Amino acid sequence: METVLSGKGTRARCDGARLLIVRGGTTWTVPVRAIASVERTADSEVTVALSGDPAAAARARHGLGRSVTLSGPNARAADAFAGHLRTACAGVGTAADGHPLVTVRRAPDPAGAGGAGTGESGLRAVLVFFLLLVYAAVLWAVGATGPLRPGPAAASLVVGGGLGILGGVTLWRVGRRFRTVAVLRARGVGVVGRVTGRVRIWAKGSSVWVFPLVSYTTVEGEEFERVPSAVSAGLGAVPLDEAEVLYDPERPHRMGLPPTFGFAVRSLVLGLAGLGSTALFGWAVLANTAVLG
Repeated sequence: METVLSGKGTRARCDGARLLIVRGGTTWTVPVRAIASVERTADSEVTVALSGDPAAAARARHGLGRSVTLSGPNARAADAFAGHLRTACAGVGTAADGHPLVTVRRAPDPAGAGGAGTGESGLRAVLVFFLLLVYAAVLWAVGATGPLRPGPAAASLVVGGGLGILGGVTLWRVGRRFRTVAVLRARGVGVVGRVTGRVRIWAKGSSVWVFPLVSYTTVEGEEFERVPSAVSAGLGAVPLDEAEVLYDPERPHRMGLPPTFGFAVRSLVLGLAGLGSTALFGWAVLANTAVLG
């Protein structure tokens, strides 16, 4: 038998051997032997306390704390769930410290490795739109007050403005990628993960940008699925099998395969392309000012 209790954004399931708690993209797996007590604390709420002292809860870093409160749609559902969970706990012994037994699985953030949710992604889109408006207004002001005639000024700034965006975004992405590699090299923890897919960013002939999707478990027991690697790999270089990865213990969703010479060369070429676009943008701006007028 399996019972379910859902409410306030949390879904809990008990199959008699373990308690699964799902909240957003995070799933906690709690063996019943890690549970110290089960109490009905309100009409539709059940509080589950884990065995062990507060210091153990802090060290475990699973995010549940000493106890977790589960909400249901009504009192009868809460009673049934609490009763089933108590029965399951009575059939096994309680571990002296249940916190290390709790495992966590966090799905990769759809907004990327930065950790932004859907709401934050919307705010970011509004911010980008506003910045583009300001960017266009500044370029218009440069052209309107510069020495060039309206036609050449508009043409140079439209092309230059596009190149400026392209070069800036490229340099930002390359810089962020190298920064991630530096962080992983400085404090990354090595584990064995499993490559479960690939993301192809760009392909032409035999040169392919491929970022493996890796599922892995940290030494703290947190499980991550299909996280894009910060380090790219050539087509076929990483099979859909086990792979050694480094993750950042301070931000476990930041992960990458060990960097290769090919990755460094590809990133360097992309960075030089970004520098070229940025240089052409700078020339277009200077041509519309008194500096080159």
